[in-house]
Amino acid sequence: MEFDDRALEIEALRSIYTEDELLYDENRNIVSIRLSREGTYRLIIITIKISLPKEYPQLSPIIYFEDIQGISDHQELEQLYKLASNCAQSHIGEICIFNIIENIQGHIDELVQLKSVGPHYNQDQSSNTNQSLIKSTQDEDEVVYKGLSDKTLCNIDERVTESEFNKWKDSFKNEMIDKGIWKSNDNIGASLTGKQLFELDNSLIKSDINSVD
Repeated sequence: MEFDDRALEIEALRSIYTEDELLYDENRNIVSIRLSREGTYRLIIITIKISLPKEYPQLSPIIYFEDIQGISDHQELEQLYKLASNCAQSHIGEICIFNIIENIQGHIDELVQLKSVGPHYNQDQSSNTNQSLIKSTQDEDEVVYKGLSDKTLCNIDERVTESEFNKWKDSFKNEMIDKGIWKSNDNIGASLTGKQLFELDNSLIKSDINSVD
């Protein structure tokens, strides 16, 4: 995968979710997002971690869950994990983080309207269950997760669709190329943050205005 494609995906996600909702560990290439939804019968909060292999998206990302609250039994958690895994498998060769997040959030929206059928997981139970659902991710040092605030995402009918996301991504890339920030078909020289890109964009806008004046 070209570096600019990965950077585009991360920047696009950062434009959709806040820093409190989305965390990206650049050293380990792990995306973490905390989803929260309160429904008729329960509140579900779950942190999704998506580990991107070097060959992503030609290889599927590794998905696992942490800090699970409100999931009532092993079957529900396993169903959620299979949903995420199937989504990743169906998008091999394509970027898919947004699709995975939206599929999981959509399923959580359904679960919160159902009565819990068993005792909720505590932290130890969720950790043990998580280990039984995923294969070992090699003997790496454990990622230190400092936690994200329990913000609830917008309603499902207000969220960005997959087609809108891809349209925005392509438009964003073309704009960066047209303005000379990125070179076409070349790797990005340095990974710029959303703030840096915003500042560069503003600088170019001011330059255009001065030229007109």
